[in-house]
Amino acid sequence: MEGDEGTTSRCPSPSFAALPFSFFFCISIINFFLVSAAEAAADYGDALSKSLLYFEAQRSGHLPYNQRVAWRGHSGLTDGLEQGADLVGGYYDAGDHVKFGLPMAFTVTMLSWSVLEYQEQVTAAGEFGHALEAIKWGTDYFIKPTRRPTFSGPR
Repeated sequence: MEGDEGTTSRCPSPSFAALPFSFFFCISIINFFLVSAAEAAADYGDALSKSLLYFEAQRSGHLPYNQRVAWRGHSGLTDGLEQGADLVGGYYDAGDHVKFGLPMAFTVTMLSWSVLEYQEQVTAAGEFGHALEAIKWGTDYFIKPTRRPTFSGPR
């Protein structure tokens, strides 16, 4: 402010009318997190079940009789046939019709490690059998190429 030497500008003081709103807002946030934490514990089994069901929906190949995703059918039954390889099986990536080895290997490894680390919780949720089936579906796919006579990797 030119010409007003010696004066200082003042910030407006906060309104006390906002205090009840702030208090209510803080209580609402705390309540939200407390309720969310309690619900999260209750929904863990459901989330695990749906995650494993997603794995079943991403299966490629000749699907087993106990497939829980009824709308899915067999797919990719000729994968690798032209090259003389049996590449039927495994998991599709990201809901499409492509199988990428590295992401699939990482996913199956993390699923395996999680079941080892949290076996008690997975069993309590009633999903231990489904988790083992999901792991086996992926590992069976990875083992197939090693059975080829022309495979040059470790046996």
